[in-house]
Amino acid sequence: MPEDLNLYGAAGRREEEKKQRQEEDRIRRENRQKDSESRAYKRESSEWILDHFFGVLNNYNMGALADFLEGKTRKYKGIVNHKWIEPLTELGAIKVEGEDKMPDWDKIKAEYKLYKKEANR
Repeated sequence: MPEDLNLYGAAGRREEEKKQRQEEDRIRRENRQKDSESRAYKRESSEWILDHFFGVLNNYNMGALADFLEGKTRKYKGIVNHKWIEPLTELGAIKVEGEDKMPDWDKIKAEYKLYKKEANR
């Protein structure tokens, strides 16, 4: 039986549907990546964030920080980890509560507003 005859019938249809789903999934992944990059890098606060947090934040967290700094959200809705210590120390934005060290969100936002004010002069 010639090999191309396998493309006909239910098995061939399933194979074509599988290929189509895989292509649609690939396109969706690419679009999500582009959306994520756009949300992170094409923002008013992106330059400031990159100046202070380059190499610390992924696209999702960079977008979340941009949302917070630009006032789109009242709180930062991303993840903070040990990589934040150096940039927070440089900003003087570490708040100590008992034995815990936490980002001082008010200080971070104030530093961004100061940068924005100076940039607009």
